[in-house]
Amino acid sequence: MIPSTQEIVYRVFGAWRLARFDASGKQYFEESRRAALRSFFAAALVVPAYFIAQLLSISRVDVATDEDPLIVALVFALGYCLLWVVPPVIIYRVCQVIDREKAFFRFLSANNWSSVIALHLQLAVTVLAAGGIVPEALAPLLGLGVFAYLLTYQWFITRHCLDVSPLAAVGFVALHAILGVLIESISLGIVLQPPG
Repeated sequence: MIPSTQEIVYRVFGAWRLARFDASGKQYFEESRRAALRSFFAAALVVPAYFIAQLLSISRVDVATDEDPLIVALVFALGYCLLWVVPPVIIYRVCQVIDREKAFFRFLSANNWSSVIALHLQLAVTVLAAGGIVPEALAPLLGLGVFAYLLTYQWFITRHCLDVSPLAAVGFVALHAILGVLIESISLGIVLQPPG
């Protein structure tokens, strides 16, 4: 179920259109289970960006671990897999309840392919901050701006691909964000501990 290079480019272009808040970008995604399953290939495309960003972020915080590096890698890999699986499973159930099951597959596909843009943008910001290219005083502001943009981007995808009200889209984004923070917090809590 690996998508062709042509399909990858096509889907990422659709995600780019949505990233520019162009609702016609949703036409690049199908309402089919097969296309939604193929969209999980995006996880393989962004795994390097995710792990580099995680390592750079962790290196800037005063934390330590006594765990074996292999255990740390396994915990973060498991956390990464859960980030890709848990939110869609829960959101799918919500979509069944509100009669948006068919639209869910377009949403899932668009949301997965949008991660190619979102995670590379996060990596770029992390590299700018970690490399000292952005002044230290401005780095948190830049990070907050990118975070706000990415939440808005996800809200836009949800709103137009699921065809729900603006307020319902806020609820979906909040659910997705809460699940993501919970999974990442558990992963970090397992392997990291404050010094002393």
